[in-house]
Amino acid sequence: MARNEPRLHRIEPQLGLLNAISITICTIIGSGIFISPKGVYQNVGSVGISFFVWIICGITALFTDLCWVELALAMPKFGAFCAYINAVSVRAAKAVVNFLMMAKFFALGVIIFAGAVFMLTNGDKVVSFDNSFSNIKWGNLGLAYYAASWSFSGGDSIMSATEEFVNPKRSFPRAIYISTTIVICLYLLVNFAYFAVLTPDEILLSNAVAVTFAEKTLGQFRWLIPVFVALSTTLMNSFLAQPRAYYATARDGMFPGIMALVSVKYRTPVGSIIVTCFVSVIYVFVNDIWTLLNYFGFVGACCDALALSTLFVMRWCRPDIHKPFMVPIIFPLIAIAISFGAVVLATVSSPIDALVGLALTLSVVPAYLIGVYPKTKVAVAGKISGNLTRFVQMLTVSSPEDKVDLQ
Repeated sequence: MARNEPRLHRIEPQLGLLNAISITICTIIGSGIFISPKGVYQNVGSVGISFFVWIICGITALFTDLCWVELALAMPKFGAFCAYINAVSVRAAKAVVNFLMMAKFFALGVIIFAGAVFMLTNGDKVVSFDNSFSNIKWGNLGLAYYAASWSFSGGDSIMSATEEFVNPKRSFPRAIYISTTIVICLYLLVNFAYFAVLTPDEILLSNAVAVTFAEKTLGQFRWLIPVFVALSTTLMNSFLAQPRAYYATARDGMFPGIMALVSVKYRTPVGSIIVTCFVSVIYVFVNDIWTLLNYFGFVGACCDALALSTLFVMRWCRPDIHKPFMVPIIFPLIAIAISFGAVVLATVSSPIDALVGLALTLSVVPAYLIGVYPKTKVAVAGKISGNLTRFVQMLTVSSPEDKVDLQ
């Protein structure tokens, strides 16, 4: 680039296939697999059916994420403190993601190995698999699905950073197939280890199944699992995924301007990273994880079904748009049907939680009308948003995308 040649002020592509795989796996494997097996089992009341739920959720996640790939490649834009690292350097963020991925693999590997050793040495004492398909609570399958699907969420994370990948057409489908298959296998093996070591009653009494498992199998090294659980619950969304979704929405004028700010020096979405970090910290103060899971399970299932329905709109109403990757039409149909079925079952078994989840979902409508939509926006909201945006601009030395600077 010549010395005085204008340089476009925007985020630049720096990621490839291995980054897509590591980001996807690292985002999917969070606190869920260390906690949610209790939620699945206590809702279905059957060890055998709980494995069935995990498999169904894994397949649904695979289909859903592949549908997201089609949408992301048809519209290759963003979105279809740890936060500081992401705001300063994508390379540093990649290194942290890779480190966390290996840490999670190590934690799950320890659990699987310890479970296998216990099974080989104490197989005659294992009782969890006796009568595996008895006492089934069919009415709570929807809530069980919420618990398991939480552990599979995040597979669409790379789609939030489409513009940062050098060759998303090649990377994304492969990353989803590889990542989701690996995660499904790991989750089934980890659940097998849990039930091999712990009795069903021990699982139901545990607040963190992985920690209880470690206390029973790892002896003086039982501290390892809590450490890795803590690493798995770090603010992963502050690194690469969620900020890009906020950024894309703000860039299109549907979120406050502060989220559309890009660092002049580092060319990262610093405004949305700050907001994401703030929102993530709020969840620390939530004590009842299962109630929160029911709320957002409803929200997530509804949003997934609505989002996937846009795939049909894209195919039938916008045939002019080039689609470098297309999934079999049965994939979105199955994913939508399962999501809708889970919502119906969960609503019947826990209607109050469903109503709260619906209220949370619809709360964005008045927020959008009051703070963003030009024809109904309240003047004071716009003034506050503008002042806050200018403050963050000066604080972080950032500006909206597509400005030209001379270097």
